[in-house]
Amino acid sequence: TSFTMGGNSSKFRTCTWNIAAVNNNPFEYWTTYDDPSYKKLMDELEALIANPGDFDVPIEEVFPTELFNELAAAMREQGWEHVDAVEQIWDDQYKSLNIISGFLKAKDIGSKRLISMPDRFTNTVNAVGENGGIAHCRPTVINNFTEETRSVAQWWPLWKRFMFETPIMVCVKKSLSLLKPCEMLSKISRKKYPALTEDEEEISIPLQTLALALFDAILIHILNLLSPDGNWLTMKRRLCDALFVNKQKRTLDILMTEDYSSCDVLFLQEVAANFVQLAEDSPLSKTHAIIAPANLDGKRDQNSVIILKKNTFKNHAACREVTSEVMEFIPDGTGLMDGDLIVLSIPLGSKDYVLASFHGDTNGIQTIPVMEAVEQYATLKGLHPLFGCDANATKKKETNKLYFADFVEAYTSKGLV
Repeated sequence: TSFTMGGNSSKFRTCTWNIAAVNNNPFEYWTTYDDPSYKKLMDELEALIANPGDFDVPIEEVFPTELFNELAAAMREQGWEHVDAVEQIWDDQYKSLNIISGFLKAKDIGSKRLISMPDRFTNTVNAVGENGGIAHCRPTVINNFTEETRSVAQWWPLWKRFMFETPIMVCVKKSLSLLKPCEMLSKISRKKYPALTEDEEEISIPLQTLALALFDAILIHILNLLSPDGNWLTMKRRLCDALFVNKQKRTLDILMTEDYSSCDVLFLQEVAANFVQLAEDSPLSKTHAIIAPANLDGKRDQNSVIILKKNTFKNHAACREVTSEVMEFIPDGTGLMDGDLIVLSIPLGSKDYVLASFHGDTNGIQTIPVMEAVEQYATLKGLHPLFGCDANATKKKETNKLYFADFVEAYTSKGLV
């Protein structure tokens, strides 16, 4: 796109990229795998989920009440409130639900974010400080955890130890904190996810912990059911080695290629806190300024970051983070979390710019209010806005989701093209 930079008309190169720091699921997409057993497993898994038949057993047959009692005891040891309410939900509802039709495919569990929210915090926790670079994986099918989990009985003590007994050094608002994964969980907001009842919001920490344990247990059960010889673990290890082990290094290598490093501004989303340090310690920092938000969040590890080309922004040291000022223009209840948004004010020649990188919520509901807030702030301050985001807009119009055409109309009406 052509911008006027410092009074001179020239090309201003930008790029926005969600680098998906938290996406480490080797089974999320079909991939090329040179063993026919992979296709067989994936086909059988798809068929089982679509038509589970007699395999659709009650949860209690996969995750027995004895395991639930151990989970309840572990939650009480953390001093958590409302464990008794979750015990009631277990007895009255969850233990009798069928594992696939009643749980994995239950739309209300998804809309309440009872699995996706705790998974976001605990799937892969990247340590910082002295142990920087070490990724701690929750024992689950959907990440890089590759230890033997040939049964739910073998998996359960590993899961419980990780969640309740493993302290990990993480970055929270640019300060180091030693936290266990269970301490990284937070309440799920009913304002952001209205499918939750008020009572469910109040008890959402122990409730989401239960839902996550059941989800992980069911997947372990299903994979071992389909691959009793443990070959699924062999496949997973190979996929993890190929796709994820060096993911951060490969991401950094891409950013240092000509196509990306020639950009004047790189807007990144879903950046892990330890990736910021990796970038700052790399050759990229010699040519680019890597700027992370003041409220950098190493628990959820989904931070928005802005990278500036130093040759373009020669006065990059004069940039100022104005995220908190822009937040004043965002309506209450929008539900932004630490690290979702970073906004900078920076001079360039005869003009001042406001640069914003934003990671939208799953349904894209936050995108337009945040974009409008950035535009309002820029107008008020007489700044030129540049906005890079992961909008999470949908191709088809759906209730309570951002429709792409509406997003286009919103940004064109503000002259952001």
